[in-house]
Amino acid sequence: MAGRPKIFDEKEVLEKAMELFWKNGYQATSTDQLLKTLGINKGSLYHSFTNKKNLYLQGFALMEQEWQQEFAQHLAASDQPIQAIKSLFFQIIEEEELYGCLMGNTLVELGAQDPDFAQAAKKHLKNLENIFLEQIRKSQQTGELKTKKSPELLALALINLWNGLHITQQAINDKQALKSMVALSLEVLH
Repeated sequence: MAGRPKIFDEKEVLEKAMELFWKNGYQATSTDQLLKTLGINKGSLYHSFTNKKNLYLQGFALMEQEWQQEFAQHLAASDQPIQAIKSLFFQIIEEEELYGCLMGNTLVELGAQDPDFAQAAKKHLKNLENIFLEQIRKSQQTGELKTKKSPELLALALINLWNGLHITQQAINDKQALKSMVALSLEVLH
């Protein structure tokens, strides 16, 4: 006997769970909050995901995969990838929901406590760095990017800006100041 069939869409449940974790943080999200938000019972939660940690890690992996695929396709479709990268940073400033970067939040909240969370967040940041790196190399080859600085160093600088912007944005509620900071930081991409 295979057990009772699932009566919920696992992807939808993961997406709802991650939205809740993103808003509240992992540790501040209770099982009761999850059950209420997800609309499933405790047995279904534990049967499908084993525990809260696995729910988080599976949801995190799903979000990372979807987001990175979308991001990589967006940059690859642009005939000016550096301009697309720059516009991405300015779009972050315009976001109304200031929950920070889920991946960075995971690393800060949980990375020191649990190597599984740290590994998941670091993997995401490394994948993001590789997407930046690929576009920087492409842009240097086509002449869009004039700088002779190391593509690896430039990609790391963008990761630093990515993380810093998501944190600074939560502390500074001045979009013009944030735009000026981002513009200054992006001067390395000339």
